[in-house]
Amino acid sequence: EWEDYTGAIIWAQKLLAQDSCNEDAYRLLIASHIGLGQHNRAAHWYGLCARTLGTELGIQPSTRTRALLEKIA
Repeated sequence: EWEDYTGAIIWAQKLLAQDSCNEDAYRLLIASHIGLGQHNRAAHWYGLCARTLGTELGIQPSTRTRALLEKIA
């Protein structure tokens, strides 16, 4: 099964340029990098998501986003 992970990454980065707190975009980035086997990149985006949501909104990533973190480990 072929997925356009690179296209998804580009699209998600454009979304984040408009809204740095778009958790759906972070999830798409994390999942796409996991799909490409780029676990370090996935972990980077998770960390940025957690920091941004914490700083900007005072919240933690959702359960759905945290579940992706388990796929990285």
